[in-house]
Amino acid sequence: MKPPRRARASTLAAAAIAMSPALACQSSYADAGFPIIGLAVGADVTIELSDSRCDERPDQACLSSGLVRVTEVELLSSRDIELLDFGDDGEGLGRVRLRVEDAGETTMVVHYEDGGDEVLVDFFQLRAEEITRVEPVIGCAPGSRARERFPITAGVELAYDAVAYAGERPLAHGDLELVADFADFDVTGPGRARAPSAPGSRAWQLVGPESAPVEFVIYAPSAAEVALWPADEVPGVQVGQALDGDPVCLHEGDAGARVTVSGACAPVVRGVELVGAVPLNLGYGDVTLELSGQDRCAVSATHALGSQAAIELDIDNLPAPLEPQGGLQLGETPVEVEGELEPSDPCPIVTNLTNGSCEILDDEGHIVPDIDCALDWDWVVTHYDGRYSAPLEGPFFVGVGLTTLMVVEVSYQFLTIEFARHPPNHLVITASPDSVVADSYGCEPGAGQRVGVVASAPGDFNLNLSADNIYDAGVYSLRARAVAQAAFTSEHDVFAAPDEMIPSPTGPTVQYFPGAEARISVDYLDAGGASLVGVAPILASTDTPGAGASFRTFDLYTGTSPQTIRLASPAAPQALTVEVVDGDGIVDVSGLDDAQLSLGARRCLELTARGHDDAPIYGQSPTRPQLQLGGDALVVVAHAPEPGEEGADAFCLEADAAGDVTLDLSWGTATAQASWTVSE
Repeated sequence: MKPPRRARASTLAAAAIAMSPALACQSSYADAGFPIIGLAVGADVTIELSDSRCDERPDQACLSSGLVRVTEVELLSSRDIELLDFGDDGEGLGRVRLRVEDAGETTMVVHYEDGGDEVLVDFFQLRAEEITRVEPVIGCAPGSRARERFPITAGVELAYDAVAYAGERPLAHGDLELVADFADFDVTGPGRARAPSAPGSRAWQLVGPESAPVEFVIYAPSAAEVALWPADEVPGVQVGQALDGDPVCLHEGDAGARVTVSGACAPVVRGVELVGAVPLNLGYGDVTLELSGQDRCAVSATHALGSQAAIELDIDNLPAPLEPQGGLQLGETPVEVEGELEPSDPCPIVTNLTNGSCEILDDEGHIVPDIDCALDWDWVVTHYDGRYSAPLEGPFFVGVGLTTLMVVEVSYQFLTIEFARHPPNHLVITASPDSVVADSYGCEPGAGQRVGVVASAPGDFNLNLSADNIYDAGVYSLRARAVAQAAFTSEHDVFAAPDEMIPSPTGPTVQYFPGAEARISVDYLDAGGASLVGVAPILASTDTPGAGASFRTFDLYTGTSPQTIRLASPAAPQALTVEVVDGDGIVDVSGLDDAQLSLGARRCLELTARGHDDAPIYGQSPTRPQLQLGGDALVVVAHAPEPGEEGADAFCLEADAAGDVTLDLSWGTATAQASWTVSE
């Protein structure tokens, strides 16, 4: 039996299955030891075949290997279940179509290819049963708390799905309709129905003697009231609509609401703290407002149609103080970090595979076989710049004073075919001219000897190689140039572009908030600006010892409080200055501009805190941007986003009515203002 995996499923079907623990039974074994697939009597069913994401729905079968092509499907008995056809999509997904005529059981045998040389066979037990109950899933708006009764606006179209069961076993039911009576709803398509226009209670009757009816309350849009509940997932409040105390499932019509928070806490939407009343559109569904603070907070809401609600909540979620991190702690005295090769284990001594002499005649002139006559050997040198795993290729220059890494091996060939590589025994390297130092750093398991190479002067050099287990000397050429400049780079996100820096003749400056990590790298250039290979230590220091700055491998931790960190190189005069600032270092904000929107349009803000010289400040700000809206034309987009919806992770505003709105923003010591106009 394959382990449980996530499956392809529509949103509603996935929700149905996630709420149904009995689905775990669908892959349990029958007495024959085959996975059981339950089928609903009277249904035409398509079973999906796959080796992954294949056990979340009852109409899926998990194969034991990857599928390339389905070659044959057999039913060992076809009395109650008929095989209609089978096939695959050529992309790893197979299908088997079945017609379930009566209750019964048979074994399905699936023959398929997985790209190997043999045809594989998997067995499944098909069990056809009458439906005893149906569990519905009603497509309420995101975040709705409706569970037992479903208030919906008159005339609204809703989506629905359901899972059929025989006892506790889920059944694949294909297109078999599981709603026996829609109670005045109009079916508008598969899995969709439109509510009647007249208010009142309605109850769907479902297939199966043990099925409970689905109760709907049809209401006029004006009957909905605003409602508040404690949020489930974050410290905060859930804002929604209710009808006679029951959470609304789907609403069409005016659903505007304004929420006000008082006390020592504030509403936060996607990283932006909102000041004053927060305008919302509950037509998208319930909204969860995170509250940030440490107090008992009073939350009140007013619906556009006049209803009001209030709730008090205890909030205690202020950010924890920053803590120092591991690594080399920085002080006023520069310390060396990075740039040094780590020693490996000593190299093993390899027994000579040849004596280096091809002798085909013995002392008496007779021909004798000598394996040395079929053997050859050669030096293999792989050069690295000391930082990256990719070998250096093509013409390159090493920087004077920089360390590069050579891996030296001896290659043995039999009749020109390589059959072994070993480290050199007692490797000796001499340079001509002698301005190159080569030091051994041992051997990695299964690899050659690691040699750190440093040129002390510019020029062209030959490195002469000799060892006890190779009978020819080797020569490796090296070219070196003087280092004229160290080009520092920092990255707050390895998936984004390098950080924007403030240039200066003595080296760049980059600005960070405390508690951030920056990936630091240095490239070395010659006088003409060409790149040089090699590494050197970074000399790291701070003007504020005890502020928690530290360095680990290639990552700088910016500490717990403001400070200035200096990263220098012994190989060049330039240095990188990292200015660590708190909220007081924010002197400007970008991303808030004037705008004109049409009704229903959405605009998302990408706010960036900026320090001096209009340069961005990287990392997580210790303070949030605070935004206040002046006017009634915009609403804050705070509902749970649908997959692929614009602004899923950004702070967005939506044009809700014609008019003018001012946006007043403050962040640290910076302020900004914008005017937005919404036209019909």
